[in-house]
Amino acid sequence: MGTIWVAVCSTMPFLILFFMRGYQFLIDNFSVSAYIVFSWNGGLCFFVMFILLLHTIVIRVDAINLVLK
Repeated sequence: MGTIWVAVCSTMPFLILFFMRGYQFLIDNFSVSAYIVFSWNGGLCFFVMFILLLHTIVIRVDAINLVLK
């Protein structure tokens, strides 16, 4: 399931650029397209790590509250 998710997240910027600019734009500016995909995936990874960190902090605060009760 994770592989499918990564494939979908990786192709999303390419599809957006393809529908906006066309196939020739992707071929002529492949390095720009690759940078956009790299940035997109980096942002998704940062977001997921932030959510996991936030979830971990909330669980620990909840556990501390239960102990203090």
